[in-house]
Formats: sequence, C-alpha cells, structure tokens
Amino acid sequence: KMAQYVDALSRAPVTESDGTTLNDVLAERLDVYVTITQEERVLMAQTADEDIKEIIKILMKPEEERTKSEKAQARGFQLQGLLLYRFLNGKKLFIMPKSMRKSITVAAHDLCGHLSVEKTVSQILQDYWFSKLRRYVRRHVKMCIECLMFKKPRGKQPGPLHPIPVRRRPFNTVHMDHIGPFVT
Repeated sequence: KMAQYVDALSRAPVTESDGTTLNDVLAERLDVYVTITQEERVLMAQTADEDIKEIIKILMKPEEERTKSEKAQARGFQLQGLLLYRFLNGKKLFIMPKSMRKSITVAAHDLCGHLSVEKTVSQILQDYWFSKLRRYVRRHVKMCIECLMFKKPRGKQPGPLHPIPVRRRPFNTVHMDHIGPFVT
C-alpha cells in the first residue's frame, strides 16, 4: 500500500489551478536547507557557557577598569565581534565551551583513525582551544574502547608466570610468604 504513494509521486506532473506542478511544489518545499556555519555554532555554544561569558564580560570592559585578577583571567584571549578567540603561536583558535569538547575530541580522535594523544591534540589545535586540553584528550584516548581492544601496548610487556607443577603427594612442596616483624 505504501508503494502506491511513491508510485503516484513518480508519475507525470499534475498541475494545480495556478499552473504550478506538484513536482514544483515538492522541489520548493524540499529545497530549504538549514545551514549553520562553524562560527555560528561556536557562538551559540559560547553564549551558553558561564565561564566563557565571564571572560567576554571582562574583555568588554575598558582595560583601565579591569582588576589585576581580571587581567590575568583574560590574558591570551581576544574578542572579535561576539566570538572569543585565543591566539596561540600566531594562530586564531576558537575557544571551545564545555558542551562542545566531547564532539571535537571524538571528531579528532575517533573519526580520524584513533590517533595518539599528541596527534589528536595537534589536530584539535588547528582550529580550537580549551583549558586543560591535553588532560581531556589523554583521558578520552585512555578510555577509548577501540584503542583498548585493538592497539597493542608499547614498551616491555611482563613475561608469563612459571607455575609449579602439581605433585602426587600432598605437602610435597610447601610455599610460604614471610612478612614482618611489625612494629606496634
């Protein structure tokens, strides 16, 4: 029964009373795309983040009205329009709010082939910055299921244990752990 609706849409165009065809109406309605630029997405997330709003508020003050602690808090940040940036090595980087950190890290690590911590950090630092970036990425990579299951750990691995064979007679071999004396 569902196929008859699809079949009806694929047939010759049916004209409406004003001369437009059904295909024109469908094309017009399906032609609407909602596109949000990267700057708009970051701006929406930055305006919702309390820490970023506080830094923006400080940067909007004239520099002579800022206290020493406010100057220290806003050091390295720059406001262009309504967007907050950080300049690092001459490069303008978006300040990422907490709500977008996970998606940025997933895009840089999981979707780019499960890169190492340093490569993931350098991938993120091409466009974005947030405080404690390396720690966040290190924690994400350490908890990545695919990396834990499929990547071999580096460095010297512990060797196999050498079990003692079981004898026929009980107490043929006796083992004991010694600890102490304890000072009380």
